[in-house]
Amino acid sequence: MKKPLLAAVLALLLLAVTVPPALAVDVTTRIQGLGWELSSPLTLTVPEQLTAVDAEGVVIECTTANPLGALYLTTLHSEDDFATTYGGAFIGSIAGIGGPAADWASWWLYAVNGCMPAVGMLDWVLDEGETLLYFEAGGDPLAPWTIKELVVEGSSATPAGQAVTFTVRGDDLGKANSPDEAPKFGLDPATQVETASQFAPVVGANLHVGDRTYQTAADGRATITDLPAGAYRVWAEKPFDDQWQYVSSSPSRVLVAEFSDVPTGNPHYQAIHRIAALGIVGGYASATGTEFRPLASLYRAQFAKMISLAVGLDVVPGASSPFWDLGERQAGNPYPHDYVAAAHRAGIVNGTGANSFGPYEDVSRAQVVTMVTRAAIQQGLTAEPPANFQSAWGNFSEVHAPLAALAQHNGLLEGLDLHGSAADPWAPMPRAEAAQVINNYLDLNDSLAE
Repeated sequence: MKKPLLAAVLALLLLAVTVPPALAVDVTTRIQGLGWELSSPLTLTVPEQLTAVDAEGVVIECTTANPLGALYLTTLHSEDDFATTYGGAFIGSIAGIGGPAADWASWWLYAVNGCMPAVGMLDWVLDEGETLLYFEAGGDPLAPWTIKELVVEGSSATPAGQAVTFTVRGDDLGKANSPDEAPKFGLDPATQVETASQFAPVVGANLHVGDRTYQTAADGRATITDLPAGAYRVWAEKPFDDQWQYVSSSPSRVLVAEFSDVPTGNPHYQAIHRIAALGIVGGYASATGTEFRPLASLYRAQFAKMISLAVGLDVVPGASSPFWDLGERQAGNPYPHDYVAAAHRAGIVNGTGANSFGPYEDVSRAQVVTMVTRAAIQQGLTAEPPANFQSAWGNFSEVHAPLAALAQHNGLLEGLDLHGSAADPWAPMPRAEAAQVINNYLDLNDSLAE
């Protein structure tokens, strides 16, 4: 080999060895406005090299993994825009909120691992696993500059109907959360650190559990009693006081008030408790607590009620239907007549014969899937499967098989053991499986609404 060629090869090898790879870090972001969350916690990868363009067309070159790059990726995920100031160093607005108002009525700040850096977003180099909070400040010209993020402490699960206590504490965003991190923020580890065990309780915070609201006492605590079975979002907020601005906690925390016969190992645990919290399904009082009876079958009338509530149909008191076998109406009770009428009017349910509904017959898997799929079609939620696509149940029915195929293609059968316990489409569908299909419908609806 000639010496010049050898030198060139060696130079290329040396370059390959000495040039470091681009660094990227995984972080978690959240965007919190005054009183509502713009983006719930989101884990994403922030690259070292990133070109960001804000809503006003400002182009910012990120040469390190930094909070501006993380914000740019977060807002892209949540379809929000943002504007920056001073060449991208600071946040001007997010989702059109804030900006360079003359009275400083609204602006944005950021915190990393529970502490606000004293530098702009471009100058903070992110480390692996850090947590970023972008929050709206101001809202009142007299709002204090001392800021706490509210933290909710308490159980994630409790038996339905049993009292459960939460504590709301405040994380001072002007202090580091560990002595090891303090130097990175330019803080004194001896005096400017507040660990999680030192977060002070917050009195007078509003603790939200589902659609219920409680106020915390002097010790920062609030006790919830008689909570029906279900899964409830738990979060806290508090208005400004004369010392602090409070950043609301994230509503992503969930408390499950559990049915006594649906343990966490049940494959339909989340689905059952979610639809219970929405009032779509209830339970049965027993000596051991509130039971769901997951393996019990459902009547067709019961599922007509469930699908009517899940879809949000207009249930009209006294509405008529063509079915003669619904029995006598009970004054003030919409079940089963008004729910069946609503579902029939919407084209979701049909009868079992000439003007008969079979309200107290067990509803089959095929019937449940057909009803839910019809609802999804009418809401414009479904995409057509490939040609000749069949569900795991195969071509079992001229009427139901095509709808089952559409259901499986669109995720409505997720969580069902279609080759095992749920392999028979004609068998009665247990309550737990019906809850799962309803939950899948809600997921599909939510995903297309975002």
